[in-house]
Amino acid sequence: MKMRIAATILACSISALAATASAAETIRATSAFGPNHAVAKDVYPTIFKKLEELTEGRWVGQDTPSGLVAPNEMSTGLRDGVTEFGPLLMPYFIAEYPESALITEVPMLGSSPQVVSAAVTEYLATCEPCQTEFSRNGQVFLGEDTTPLYQLLSRKPVKTLADMKGVKVRTGAPFFAGFIEQLGGVSMQIQSSELFENLSQGLIDATLSSPHEVIANRLGDVISYVTELDEGVFNGAAVATASKLLWDR
Repeated sequence: MKMRIAATILACSISALAATASAAETIRATSAFGPNHAVAKDVYPTIFKKLEELTEGRWVGQDTPSGLVAPNEMSTGLRDGVTEFGPLLMPYFIAEYPESALITEVPMLGSSPQVVSAAVTEYLATCEPCQTEFSRNGQVFLGEDTTPLYQLLSRKPVKTLADMKGVKVRTGAPFFAGFIEQLGGVSMQIQSSELFENLSQGLIDATLSSPHEVIANRLGDVISYVTELDEGVFNGAAVATASKLLWDR
């Protein structure tokens, strides 16, 4: 999965933590999506490698990819210091981040995930109300990432609109729920970590997701077809979010 963040820029930001550090310190991170996800395998290792270089070893990062804080617990987990660095999925916390999550209402705007990621990062970094939301929740925003373009991953072939009728599809945001329903499908709200179980038990027929889910959530064992849509991304993950308790150390 191509979830390339401007890791050098993020690490430069994080390196400000070293200003008052007199000995090596470890940032306790929780990538939260499991060890096979690109955040755990690629994104966080890149960030922490650059952080260690820029701080000359004064700061290092250690990731717990699952089991400590779930994605839907990340806001309070960061606020309370249960974890110090993690991905904040803003659509999970609309009430706390109404301005920041606004951008997730236009997930089909843009066809390049890299460009969308950079644009959303700039928006959140320069939006004063957005920064206030993160601060109020005890967090510091450092960067956003975007998934590859969405495809329909399904247990049975979907080639026409007639094939879509009644198909139960997992969607990750209200916009995509409306999109699937307009195509004749039935939208189901399920966390990505529960995709394998729901597909294997036949509770859903498909998921509107990026192809990386085939590896990240082992969907290769339960889906047989990929309908190429190349429509939309998930642009609501503040993948590099620090606890203010960490930032103020």
